[in-house]
Amino acid sequence: MPFEFDLALAEQHIKLRNEDGILVHYVMREATGVGRDAYFNHLTKTVDVDLETGKAKGVKEFGGVQAMLLHHCLYEKLPPKGLKQVEVEKAEWEDGNGSGVRFWDEKKEPPSIKNIGNWPSRVQDGLFDEAMKISKLDKETQQDDTDAAKND
Repeated sequence: MPFEFDLALAEQHIKLRNEDGILVHYVMREATGVGRDAYFNHLTKTVDVDLETGKAKGVKEFGGVQAMLLHHCLYEKLPPKGLKQVEVEKAEWEDGNGSGVRFWDEKKEPPSIKNIGNWPSRVQDGLFDEAMKISKLDKETQQDDTDAAKND
């Protein structure tokens, strides 16, 4: 039986209220292979490895680990010109006539690692957990997929 995969990236709607109280819509997408590898490369630089055994013996630093993954998963959605803030507040991810947030334009560049690093830690933690799940980088999601494959 041949393997079959879907190349469409899983995504979900994220709403963040900025420091000025303005609601900003984002799409969180699962990391691509390039994004996953950048995250893993950054992660390995934070671990202190015993050169004789090759095993991790401690953490050097945590700087930017969560922000690195989020940088590869979050994209700001831009409301159509002329849309009032009250309409932005009410906007849903998708609606029947195609005018939902999903169909808004996106900023070309994701938020910078520095910018994400300045968000509150509770926000980074919550978004990081979701990015790990949607990208199937957490052990629970990987185990769920393994269990599902065994049942097929």
